[in-house]
This record gives sequence, structure tokens and C-alpha cells, in this order.
Amino acid sequence: MKLAQLRRSRGHSQRSLAKAAGVSPTTVYQIENGLHPPNPSTLAKLARGLGVEPEDVLEAVEGPLAPPPALAHLTLPEALRSLDREDQVRIALVEASARSGLWLGGTTIGDMQRAKDIAQNLGVSISELYDALIEDNPELERYIAALEDKARRQRAETREEVGRRIAGEAS
Repeated sequence: MKLAQLRRSRGHSQRSLAKAAGVSPTTVYQIENGLHPPNPSTLAKLARGLGVEPEDVLEAVEGPLAPPPALAHLTLPEALRSLDREDQVRIALVEASARSGLWLGGTTIGDMQRAKDIAQNLGVSISELYDALIEDNPELERYIAALEDKARRQRAETREEVGRRIAGEAS
């Protein structure tokens, strides 16, 4: 399903989705028309505005992707252990980015696509994978919380600095 179809199926115009998601109508237009892929933060905002999971928005934007090697015969903990470290990192950062609305750890659309493929192949959501990944790993959970705090501080500092520079007050 394309993003415009998903938006319409949820009763939104481009403008009403933009308002519900906290993004500009131009952003919605550009994403729907393939002019600009959504970053993880925008993807999370669109999902919240539409009342769907981030992977639903990703699928609407990117379309179905080729599945990764079959893992469906494994339990969720077995499947997570069978994934390479990079895929585990992708899952953790993609879901943490979606939950926080922040772009964490340089998360990319490719990371989001791979995490979505793995989740689809297992018949679970990225959120369920993330929960299983951090379930017995409080150190990872604390690190991600610290990463979110750092990203929030950096965002606030950047906005403050840009505001000063707009006002002609270089620091």
C-alpha cells in the first residue's frame, strides 16, 4: 500500500496528517511522491499521526522488500541469537528511534528496511524483536536511554545555536 492510500484509508488529507504528525505538509507531499525518504524520526511521527506501526509506514513508502533468510522455524530468542551483531544493532536502534522520535545512532532507511524484513520473516513486529533483545539486557536498555538523552540534549543545543545565529548572536 502506498503512503497516500494508507493516509486516505485513515481519513487524512496531506494537511491533516501533517498536523497530526507534527510535520509540514510539504514533508508529507515529498515523501508520498518519492522526492524525500523519511528519516526515522519523521517515520515515527507519521506512524503516530496515522495510528499505525512505523513498519506500516515504511512498507507504504518503500513497498514490500525481499525477505532475509528464513528464520520462522526458530523461537524468538533463538532467532535473535542467530542474527549477526549488525542486525541486532539495527533492530535496537530502529525501534529505539521510533519509540523516542529521535534519530539515534545514525539509523538509516536501509537499517529500517532490514529490521522490517527480519520482523516480517519471523511474523513479529520490530517492537517485539526489540523487547526480546533488551529483555535480559538491562545494560543495553540503560545505554539506549542514555543515547536518547544525549540526542535530546544535542537537538536542544542545536536549536538554541541555530536560533542565536539567526538572531546574529554567534557564540
